[in-house]
Amino acid sequence: SVKSLKCSRNLNMSLLSKSVLTRHPSSTSLLRRSSLLALSTRTEYTKTYIPRGVTTTEEFRQIWHNTDSIDPLYELTKKPRAYSRYDPTRRAHMYVMYGGVYGVGVIAAKNSIQGIIHYFWPGKDVQALSAIEVKKADIAVGECITVQWKDQPVFIWHRNERQIADAEADDGAEMREPQTDTERVKEKEWYVSMAVCTHLGCIPTFGAGNFKGFFCPCHGSHYDASGRARKGPAPSNLAIPKYTLEDDVIVIGR
Repeated sequence: SVKSLKCSRNLNMSLLSKSVLTRHPSSTSLLRRSSLLALSTRTEYTKTYIPRGVTTTEEFRQIWHNTDSIDPLYELTKKPRAYSRYDPTRRAHMYVMYGGVYGVGVIAAKNSIQGIIHYFWPGKDVQALSAIEVKKADIAVGECITVQWKDQPVFIWHRNERQIADAEADDGAEMREPQTDTERVKEKEWYVSMAVCTHLGCIPTFGAGNFKGFFCPCHGSHYDASGRARKGPAPSNLAIPKYTLEDDVIVIGR
């Protein structure tokens, strides 16, 4: 029929246009030559020859969708091929995006951790009081003073010869937490311990009790001249803080 013939001619002309443009891009004038119609086949793209009138068959409709282009020229000009792009797989783009997101996440996590640490970090005023110095000359022989260190009381006792002898005499006594006087002091005449009862945290009184040391009036805990628990509900001896004895001062907390 005339209609089938026109469709076949249009198909052959489209195929011919692409074939000539692909093989001879600069020879567009050859399209006007009717003798090239015989060179146009579908074999170049489909490996099979498309005869006249094939576009009207049911097999053609099954292969080609109504929105598909029969002429590959449309597909070639619609978008660049993968091999012609600078980054065909777009991996560089993904690496940059992922790297940026990960970098922002790491910075955010670092800032959050630093904020938490700085929030709980002791201030400079607290750090300045982390160690205190007490002059030895301010404490007379036989006198016991109480100083404040990190919001807790500390006993500093300048013991005389008799008080030292009383402490050493009890080294062999039965105790809940056995310790000798030498193990609890760095120098015999200087006794340093926390002024906090090991029972419920009360402050003991110096020079009272049954053992010539300390006594907690709250619940009746007795400590000897070396701060060892001897009677009452106290489960352990008075704690010894970290301290250093220097020539003229006692440094607590260092």
